[in-house]
Amino acid sequence: MRDLKVFYSDNGVFSDLSNDMRDYLRDDNAFTFVAAEDYIYVGLHKPFYAIYAEFETASASDPTLDLAISTGAAFSSISFTDDTKGFTRSGFVRWDREMSTWAQQSVNSESQYWLRIGAASDFTMTVRGINVVFSDDTDLQKEMRSIDNFKSSGDSSFIAYHVSARDEIVQSMRNAGRVTMRNDSENLKEFTQWDFLDIDQVRNASKYLTLAKIMFDVSTNPQDKYYERYKDFIDKYAKAFDLYLLWYDSDDDGEMSQAENRNFRSVGLFKI
Repeated sequence: MRDLKVFYSDNGVFSDLSNDMRDYLRDDNAFTFVAAEDYIYVGLHKPFYAIYAEFETASASDPTLDLAISTGAAFSSISFTDDTKGFTRSGFVRWDREMSTWAQQSVNSESQYWLRIGAASDFTMTVRGINVVFSDDTDLQKEMRSIDNFKSSGDSSFIAYHVSARDEIVQSMRNAGRVTMRNDSENLKEFTQWDFLDIDQVRNASKYLTLAKIMFDVSTNPQDKYYERYKDFIDKYAKAFDLYLLWYDSDDDGEMSQAENRNFRSVGLFKI
């Protein structure tokens, strides 16, 4: 599976949490993180530039996170943008994709491009998932201030809808024939959420699709106002996803080539 690996190192003893962490809707994992000896390792087969962490119970205080990338034989700290405010709330963590020193390295017998997450102080948290989505609840609130009134009973966020929107957008790319291939000798690979080179390009589309899914869920008949909102948001989603530029990683190397940077959506004109 071409998806994230997530390891937790508890004083050098590794736990593979990959299956739990890639699904935001099933298993929660509680961490008692000791800063002097513990790390979370997040890895992929190629460089990546964002993760989204969803918490059941976030850290009560900011432990000051430290992010480092694998360099082949060691780890090097990097600058990053942290919407989670030190794992005190759910959000995106992002960094620069174009880092020449990032290299594959073996961690717990797995060779990946690794991101190592450490902290300056001890903390506890319960994590629902570490993977990626294309929008978050703040995006929804920008469009619809009353959106929190539509949360399902027992839900603390709209993560289920964000995941559904992400999966539908990925499927749209697959339906359009978007594939990746590392080199000519390899078989074609199905498009995944990690193949977008800039998720900001599809962030608005994901926001509108997520809102459409929420409105469809609360609608009870095709004549009510929620169904009308659903149709409005679906229309906005289609327009937002109709991008002139759409950068995706066709050669599956995690870097933007010149050809990928010039990936325009074109319209053909034919004389009849």
